[in-house]
Amino acid sequence: MFKSLKPAYTASVFATLMLMMPNAQAANVNYTFNGTVDSGSLLSETFSGSFSYDDLSLTNLGDESINLSTMSFNFLSNSFGLGNADVAATADFLNGVFLGVNFSVSSFDPAFALISGYGTGFLDDAAFAYDTQSGDAGYGSINFQQSNSVDAPAGIALFGLGLAGIGMMRRRVNG
Repeated sequence: MFKSLKPAYTASVFATLMLMMPNAQAANVNYTFNGTVDSGSLLSETFSGSFSYDDLSLTNLGDESINLSTMSFNFLSNSFGLGNADVAATADFLNGVFLGVNFSVSSFDPAFALISGYGTGFLDDAAFAYDTQSGDAGYGSINFQQSNSVDAPAGIALFGLGLAGIGMMRRRVNG
């Protein structure tokens, strides 16, 4: 009798565990980026960097900003981080869609900023902007790439426990 119920029982235990498993949402999201200045006296200069944020508070509803937990920005042979920012640097979203990063530094010449897109047709794409003390200004384009994310461990742990339990039950029935 057990042998005929074993596949159905295993499937129902597995399905129950899957339903109980919390939605896995990335906690730490990491990006790299690079870009090129497209106008002004710094035409063709390049920049690059990386940043991360914790997206557990992201609701995917409307406009949202999440403070960056790390930031590394390399421009004109200089490195900048969160400690150089004029205000809290953020990752910005519209209905859960990543729009870019807001990060500005005015204590350097040229002053510069990474500006999120708005996703509304006005400024759809994120941009880089700079302004020198001599009055020259320009813009640049940015390419973002998500490098990895770390899944919430609770869901994975529950799933692993469920698989271990199924293995132990199978052993008990067969042995």
